[in-house]
Amino acid sequence: MDITPSVLPGSSGVESGLQNVRSPLGSVHSGSNSSEVEDDLSSVRYERVERSNYISGPNSLREYEGYSQNQSYTGMLKALEDIYNEQLRVRKDLEESLVIEKEAFEELRNRHQELEMLYEDALEANSELLANRMSEPSGPHGQGFVSEFSWYELEEATDSFNRSLKIEEGEYGSTYKGSLHHTQVAIKMMRPCYYHQEVQLVTKSRHPNLVTLIGVSPDATALIYEYLPNGSLEDQLSTRDTSNHLSWQTRIRICADICAALMFLHSCYGIVHGDLKPGNILLDSNFAAKVTNFGLRSAPSHSPTTGELSFASDVYSFGNVLLRLVTGRSALNLDEVMQNALDVGNLSAVLDPTAGHWPFEQATELAHLALSCRDIDSDNRPDLGSQVWPVLERMRTHCEASLSGQSSPEEPSQPPPHFICPISRDIMRDPHVAADGFTYEAEEIRRWLSGNNTSPMTNCPLSTLDLFPNQVLRSMIQEWPQSR
Repeated sequence: MDITPSVLPGSSGVESGLQNVRSPLGSVHSGSNSSEVEDDLSSVRYERVERSNYISGPNSLREYEGYSQNQSYTGMLKALEDIYNEQLRVRKDLEESLVIEKEAFEELRNRHQELEMLYEDALEANSELLANRMSEPSGPHGQGFVSEFSWYELEEATDSFNRSLKIEEGEYGSTYKGSLHHTQVAIKMMRPCYYHQEVQLVTKSRHPNLVTLIGVSPDATALIYEYLPNGSLEDQLSTRDTSNHLSWQTRIRICADICAALMFLHSCYGIVHGDLKPGNILLDSNFAAKVTNFGLRSAPSHSPTTGELSFASDVYSFGNVLLRLVTGRSALNLDEVMQNALDVGNLSAVLDPTAGHWPFEQATELAHLALSCRDIDSDNRPDLGSQVWPVLERMRTHCEASLSGQSSPEEPSQPPPHFICPISRDIMRDPHVAADGFTYEAEEIRRWLSGNNTSPMTNCPLSTLDLFPNQVLRSMIQEWPQSR
């Protein structure tokens, strides 16, 4: 059966049907297919972007953080650079100031060298003047020449400066015990910068309470003094030997001796001690005090408030010594301790028990005197001659009577030093006080004043030639043989 015709006729229908089928599809593609494609493309793009962000996101963050760090480092470097530049500027300013200070220092050093040369010239001139006056009597009693010793004599006297004979070594030099012409002496080997100054001072400053100069040695720059067997006041106050302590009577006498020495230095020669302390107060065989190492610090100051050495500074140092003698202590705040004891009425708690039984009235008076000498205002410190000396002289007179009463008949007793006339060196029978404040035998001082108007003790002019009897001392001298 031939199906071709049937098929052929139907082919147009099929094609028509196909056309009809394609037609709707075509319409679909033409209308909605572009929107779908766009959506698909958008989805693809989004996925790609997400994938890209997922892959490259941390790197971008790192880049951002790195950028921030770079910015921070740049700021820090800028700040450090600013600090460095500021330090450079400060350093430059300091260097400029240093240059100015160096120039000022060099100028001062040159001036100092000039003054040193002038000082050396002055010392040479003084030594020449001293050499010209060596043959003149230098003591109040017309004592003759000051002996001059060679280096060889000093070497022989000290067994070639044996260390076992060295008494002390201090700022001003070393002191040796020696023997010259069968006499015990103290040989002070001075540093050259102090030698001429001390020679000039001690040769014109003769007083019973100053160390006595026996001779000099220009070759050795040494001074030869009397030997004082009881050492220094510092030695006595620091000793642990309980059998050899200073009694309160002896301590009061030492106070008076020191005061007399200071009055002499201040009033007659305008000399400031400058270094008054127990170590510079020596004691002879009778425990009479003799001051040493005076005038080596500085010239007197006309303005005590400047802090420079002055007569008032010596009074302050004297107050320190008084407190040491009363308490036996060496504490820095000793004045506060003493003031507190006086305020609470417990003075006995701070008194040195090794001195014996202090009379309450005298101990209190001495404590107040010491504190007044240590007044922080130099203008308020007492005058040695008019305020301190009368108190100590009265106290010494009282305690000497106490000492005389304690002597046992079996003990050989020497007369107290203040019983001796400074001129005749004998016990006084009719003691009189002269205008210089010293007591003499009436006959001896009148003989002296008949040809002089100066003090036999100080060589200073006397304000008056009038004499006043010392009745209290006369009574003590008369009672002394009976008390023995």
